[in-house]
Amino acid sequence: MQLSCRPGRTHDAVQLRHSAAEIRSLLLQRHVEEVLQDVLVINSHEDLQVWILEDLQVWILEGLQIWILEELQVWILEELQVWILEKLQVWILDWGMEGDPE
Repeated sequence: MQLSCRPGRTHDAVQLRHSAAEIRSLLLQRHVEEVLQDVLVINSHEDLQVWILEDLQVWILEGLQIWILEELQVWILEELQVWILEKLQVWILDWGMEGDPE
């Protein structure tokens, strides 16, 4: 399977090592960057590894346009939404405890 992160940018040297279910399981256990380093077989030099890590932010910001499997994309986006809502809730509660700044 080939990985495409930006339109027109693909690398034949990058392949997925695990199924969508295995990647989902790994994401539950570890950080996204560690998982990507583990699940991608990198058959090139260090410059390709650097390129993948630099584009990690772009992948997240563009809604994880990694065409692994659609259900995996949906699951990651749902988990990301839950995480953002939890962080916002903590921030709102903290702000509420401090009182209105005015």
